[in-house]
Amino acid sequence: MPSVKLANNNLRHSQRIYSINYPRGIWKFNYNPIFQGYYVGDLYFGQNLVNAFTIPVTSGSSGGLVVDIDGNLTGIIHSYMNEFQNIALGASLSQIKNILNVSNYILSLNKKEIDYKFNNEYMFFKNMIIATSTKSI
Repeated sequence: MPSVKLANNNLRHSQRIYSINYPRGIWKFNYNPIFQGYYVGDLYFGQNLVNAFTIPVTSGSSGGLVVDIDGNLTGIIHSYMNEFQNIALGASLSQIKNILNVSNYILSLNKKEIDYKFNNEYMFFKNMIIATSTKSI
C-alpha cells in the first residue's frame, strides 16, 4: 500500500501547496479532487499553533491532506474560518509528528492506560477547537 512521506521542513510563507480532500462527502472511484493554494502563515490560539492555507474548503474537507510540490505531507485540514471559506486551517507538521509519536506511545500501553490517555488527548483537542472561532468541518 502506498504511503505518504512527511516533509522535512516547515512550510515557507507563500509556498504553493495542494490538498486532496472530498468536500461534502463526494467520493467516487477514480475521483480525486486536488486543490491548490498557498500557505499564508501560522495563527496562534492560546498556545496552539494552526497553519492557514488559501484552499477552498467546505464540510467534508476535514482530514484532507496538505502536501507540498513533491507530495510530502505538510498539514492536515481540520476547519475553516466562517468569514473566509477559502482560508483553511490545519494541523502543522510539528503537530502531525507529535500526534504520530503519541499514537505510537499509546499503542504500546495497556487498555486502562489507553482509555486515560485518550480522554486527556480528546479534551485537549476539543478545548483547542472551542478556543478558536472556526467552523469545524
